[in-house]
Amino acid sequence: MTRSPSLVPSPAPAPAPLPLIRLASPDDLNAICRLDTDSFPVADRFPRRTWRLLLGASAQSQSSLTLVATGPEPLPLLGAINLLLRRGSKVVRIYSIAVAAAARGRGLARHLIAAAEARLPPHITAISLEVRADNEAARALYHRVGFTLVAPLPGYYADGADGVRLRVGRAALRSHVGPP
Repeated sequence: MTRSPSLVPSPAPAPAPLPLIRLASPDDLNAICRLDTDSFPVADRFPRRTWRLLLGASAQSQSSLTLVATGPEPLPLLGAINLLLRRGSKVVRIYSIAVAAAARGRGLARHLIAAAEARLPPHITAISLEVRADNEAARALYHRVGFTLVAPLPGYYADGADGVRLRVGRAALRSHVGPP
């Protein structure tokens, strides 16, 4: 008796390799600006000069940490995260996180958050961020990794849209995201 090809189990597909997550450099400026443009509404995009500062002087002074995710090829970028650190503060702020449309739904934002947390100085105890109140996909992600609502932010965005401030303790984040 022969088996029909439809009854023969197919081998499981190999899992997609995890992207490389690395420290961003000023050489990533154009690619990060492109990702920002593709990911955010006009009112929420950072001007090029902001990214230049975040990747340059702010990174040198250790007040900004930017990581990028790449696939087998270095471009285009699959994602990026930027955090702002204030001297003497135990709280760091996620200033921006973006994942390219083609890479969404694969857990990359979670990996970026975990990788960023792993690079933070040991004295940091919490991570905060602001997000549009109506950005349900982002809010769901943040909830899954342990962020909780700290405060509503009426009219927070330049176009008048409401935002919310979220925060997670570093230990709670680690328990939700695991190692990078």
